[in-house]
Amino acid sequence: MTVRASCHCGNVQIKIQHLVAVLHSCNCSICHRYAALWGFHKVAQVFIEVGDFALSRYRWGDEMIDFYFCSHCGSTTHYLALKKSKIDRLAINYRLFEPDIYKDLAIKKIDGASF
Repeated sequence: MTVRASCHCGNVQIKIQHLVAVLHSCNCSICHRYAALWGFHKVAQVFIEVGDFALSRYRWGDEMIDFYFCSHCGSTTHYLALKKSKIDRLAINYRLFEPDIYKDLAIKKIDGASF
């Protein structure tokens, strides 16, 4: 089963083969502004297609993560752990899926503000 998500304007399309069991809601200085619900996948498990407008990137803090967003509509699509972090993880913003797709998934709160 392929599950699909997109940014607001449809420029960025995300496809995965399965949903995660638990979503993560972080209260760090950036995540609470994005209001994202993160689902963690291995990089090879996610297919991202970008249309006419490029992805933009934002890197902050300890420079271990790149946050990506559509340069046309501004939707935060995903973040990627950088190679120096040695984590094979791509986090998808599950709010890009239709709400019925993720409504029954558990949500774990992460206290990123205390790090």
